[in-house]
Amino acid sequence: MAPGANLRKFDLNLLVALDALLRTRSVTRAGEQLNLTQSAVSAELRRLRRMFGDELLVRVGRQYELTALAQDLIEPVSDVVARIKRTIEHRRTFDPAVEARRFSVVMSDYAMLLLLQPALCRAAKQAPGVGLETRQFNDQIQRLLGQSGIDLVIGPNLDLDGVHSQRLFSDRFVCIVSADNPEVGDELTAEQFESLPHLSIAWQSWLGNPHMQRPGAGSFTGNLVGLMGPRSAGDLSAVYHSDVIADSFTLAPFLVRGTRLVAVVPERLAEHFREMAGIRIMEPPFKAPDLHETMYWTDLADTDPAHAWLRGMIMDVAAGIPEPSLAGPDPDRRMLTAV
Repeated sequence: MAPGANLRKFDLNLLVALDALLRTRSVTRAGEQLNLTQSAVSAELRRLRRMFGDELLVRVGRQYELTALAQDLIEPVSDVVARIKRTIEHRRTFDPAVEARRFSVVMSDYAMLLLLQPALCRAAKQAPGVGLETRQFNDQIQRLLGQSGIDLVIGPNLDLDGVHSQRLFSDRFVCIVSADNPEVGDELTAEQFESLPHLSIAWQSWLGNPHMQRPGAGSFTGNLVGLMGPRSAGDLSAVYHSDVIADSFTLAPFLVRGTRLVAVVPERLAEHFREMAGIRIMEPPFKAPDLHETMYWTDLADTDPAHAWLRGMIMDVAAGIPEPSLAGPDPDRRMLTAV
């Protein structure tokens, strides 16, 4: 607010509008979230601009961009709105059988494949009034948790400050090729891995792992191979290249089918689609790190009984995920927590 502004004269309802405007960067989308008309949100934006003595949102072409002050306001405003909401909705207990609640969970398509359907089935039986909204990543985990309306993030195991976490399950990486690929025999050699065209998954910087964001490393597999270091069969990270890049793990088996492509994916995902997609699962010709799927939540959510029920339900679902059956883990593999 402008210097000297009196908090008693500030309409706290404007915080809700400000939070929506900062998150959506759109008067129209903010209005949809607030169930207000575009003209009503525009009027609130004008009031906010006067209050703060700043434009907050500036039109650039067809879109709005946030001013420097608005950028600084995103996290504190989101936190204040979330705390007010939690205070108003505070309950000492949560009975999932009778109470209504809607949760928003961010996870990868791979985590959705393994967790979402059994979680929905369990929630339908235990908590008929509970709804689950899922979305894929579009930002770094810590920033996602700072956004109002996001209850839980499920993603790779990362060392993050200021958030609570619980590992759900682990998986390992395998290579997949088309079942009718004549160039690959019973095993995939380092030379074949180098010579075959590669399908990679576009690596998103929202994962927040600085080791996976080196300049020029734009794909998941390229980053993964780059972490392995020199091998007796040659330094694959020096020669790795992506011929095709997709943005979804679950698409990879179907894109590989009928081609010369090789891809690196989690083993459980490969097994799930093995018959359907017509692929073969091969041991990687390098020592890959394990994949540890972990859920993350904030201090604010940690004491919420409803949130505790959600976390417990997802942990139960994760505990029921069967172990991979086609290829057992190699005890000599290095246990790296790189992803």
